[in-house]
Amino acid sequence: MPGKYIGILSVGPALAGLVMNVVRAITLLAFPGLDTKSKIYSSILFYAMAAFNLLLCLLAGFYEKGSPFFKHYNGLMNNKFAENRRNGVTKRAALGKLWEALKSQWKPLFALGLNFIVTFTVLPGVSNDLTLDFVSDPDWRDLFLITIGNLCDFGSRVCAQNFKFFRYSPNWQIFWSFLRIVFIVFMLLIANKVGPDFLFGSDWFKILNLSAFFWINGMNTMNTSVSAAVGAPEHLKEEVGALIGTLLTGGILVGSLLQIPMKGLVPKRD
Repeated sequence: MPGKYIGILSVGPALAGLVMNVVRAITLLAFPGLDTKSKIYSSILFYAMAAFNLLLCLLAGFYEKGSPFFKHYNGLMNNKFAENRRNGVTKRAALGKLWEALKSQWKPLFALGLNFIVTFTVLPGVSNDLTLDFVSDPDWRDLFLITIGNLCDFGSRVCAQNFKFFRYSPNWQIFWSFLRIVFIVFMLLIANKVGPDFLFGSDWFKILNLSAFFWINGMNTMNTSVSAAVGAPEHLKEEVGALIGTLLTGGILVGSLLQIPMKGLVPKRD
């Protein structure tokens, strides 16, 4: 699949996050207040709108199956499976091709997995567990923080897809993935009120740190996934595509597990 389509697949989840931010804002406006009744009604409305969104996605999926785009790439995949069956490709041979694909594109694939591990080590339990002086309502504070993150994530993916200035080599992809750990350190210092209060206690620095963390996340996600897919040899593109999906979900899983002990490092906010 051409890189531009991989890019669209990368932008989609970020856009979905922004849509759900709007949905959450609607529920908070419809049922304001911190009492239990308002929270229950707000949650019911949120999940009802989320279910409706999933229904739309399901219908869009059925519609897409009839499109020339889907038929073309689905046909290529089916032809590949049929060729493997005719040639009697064994599981060992298939695993060998996966290993060959991993060696071929290990740098962007490593950076992709690391990028998602770093992200979900703090998202949303740590990154959203910050205080802001200018937002007192905890629900709106949470929404504001995650919206800032989603806006930066979405914006950087769009920039990386459309402007060469935001594209970089696999070596830089690994560098940026590791560099994001610095922003996690800042989050922990902010949450524990360690360091100069004029800096770590200020709202502008909290927002700037969170924005940089999410901006690099989106930019790196786009660069790593497109770089791995486009750079793969023609005979290994299907295997590299499978590794992209596996490392993405695997990174989310590992990061989420690491978030459990990480959460213990953050004091409960007011």
